Amino acid sequence: MIDISKYKWFLYGGRNVTLVTDHPEFDLQLVEGSKFGYRKIGANHYIVSRKMLDIRFKVKEKDAARITTNSTGWKGTIRGVKVEPGIGGKQKPVKVRPGNSTYPDPNDKNLYILDIDSSNLLRAWLDKKAKELHVVFHSEVHWLYEDVSLAMAKQLEKAESQGQYFHYRIKMVKKQRKISG
Repeated sequence: MIDISKYKWFLYGGRNVTLVTDHPEFDLQLVEGSKFGYRKIGANHYIVSRKMLDIRFKVKEKDAARITTNSTGWKGTIRGVKVEPGIGGKQKPVKVRPGNSTYPDPNDKNLYILDIDSSNLLRAWLDKKAKELHVVFHSEVHWLYEDVSLAMAKQLEKAESQGQYFHYRIKMVKKQRKISG
């Protein structure tokens, strides 16, 4: 049996995700509100579902980062064991550091912060007045794209594949500059 006390626990808040195994009956669905544990052992990353405590899912580092980025820490008791919360992406510090910002200020009314769930894009926000889209990739490299409207930012946010929409509609056509990373 898996020692769930060694995992950091999260409450998932992103788009539906399926972790696929060789046996479809053991595929894991993460939907909004799912509780899961995450643990890194050496170079390996593992996810455990509260609903399937006897199975741990080995995931790629970028997938683990994407899943935890769209989650918040969860503290509680599972099968009589107290579990500790992890630090999810929705809980990271959000200070803007001019010229070297990788986190938007959520209190800035001029910013539109996009809900991102992508294997390529980590987070994005739009400066509505300047019409500048800031994109931070999973590598923590931060780029700025000029002349992006609020409507386009919302289309990116709603796209079935945010990475493809970004690549073909923004990256390939908009003037850009690297901010940091």
